[in-house]
Amino acid sequence: FDEVAKTPLDEWIAFLKTGKIAEEATAKGLPEARERLRMDALSKADRQAYYRDMEAIRYQRSVIRTGWVEGLAEGKRLVAQNLKREGVSLDIIMESTGLSAEEIEKL
Repeated sequence: FDEVAKTPLDEWIAFLKTGKIAEEATAKGLPEARERLRMDALSKADRQAYYRDMEAIRYQRSVIRTGWVEGLAEGKRLVAQNLKREGVSLDIIMESTGLSAEEIEKL
């Protein structure tokens, strides 16, 4: 190793030898290690605030994802309901919406 990282292995060796990760390093796992080093350098109060913010973001994403999934399911039920009201066959409704026969019958 000649102090100039040319391969992913060189990038890891440079990190292990120096404890620093070059900005241009792209080896698998190094971006995560860089973030971990950045977090470890924070004060205790800043680290706690960081973790609170990350948890808030995770929760917000979960709420959005859940809303999207539930909205998609509701849309499928509405389409199936409309097709059923128009007299479309059960097989076509199932194929069109991805709903089961039991789910469609309950509409």
